[in-house]
Amino acid sequence: AKSFVVVRNTFNFIKTYVTNVGKPKNLKLEDKWLLSRLNTLIIHCTEHCKSYNEHKAAQEIMNFILNDFSRWYVKLIRDRVWVTYEGTDKAAAFYTLFTATDALIKLLAPFTPFLSESTYQTTIKPLEKGKESIHMYDWPKANKKMVDKKLEGNMNIVKQIVEASHAARQQANLKLRWPVKEIVVVSSDKKIDTAVMQLKGILLQSCNTKSITVSK
Repeated sequence: AKSFVVVRNTFNFIKTYVTNVGKPKNLKLEDKWLLSRLNTLIIHCTEHCKSYNEHKAAQEIMNFILNDFSRWYVKLIRDRVWVTYEGTDKAAAFYTLFTATDALIKLLAPFTPFLSESTYQTTIKPLEKGKESIHMYDWPKANKKMVDKKLEGNMNIVKQIVEASHAARQQANLKLRWPVKEIVVVSSDKKIDTAVMQLKGILLQSCNTKSITVSK
């Protein structure tokens, strides 16, 4: 039940702040990552359903909405969808949120028909006049060109670093709203070095720090 509250709140966030379908221009790394994860999800769910493992498909969809979409991506782009924000990347955030929500409710339709229909009627249909019901659409098809496994892997590493930094803050009794001068990630793993280099901006924002470095 708690999970469905998060799902509904996530869709309500899109309903409240996304005022148009947006444009796939000026996509930032977090946008490309979510679209990659979304298309990976579609591929996996299609395979699960073809092999009669619908329960696995349902689990993956819920995991994506709860962990990738709501607790990670929405937090990263919250400032980009405010009414007063006028940055060139606002349309890209709208596009990513709309595209993800549109695909997700089509994936959810066989599992949660009423939630999917309600979200379609109140959130998607007003932005893009489509068919009468979500249940008149086909199962979504994955765009494999949008899948970037390296970016997905690097973002997983970044998530772990953010979790570790939050744990360190708790031990030191430093709340997240207090910026810190520097975070040092101790590792000799080249993958971690690469992830930090590619997604440094996201780390600085999520960890609320002035700088982040990797040290052996």
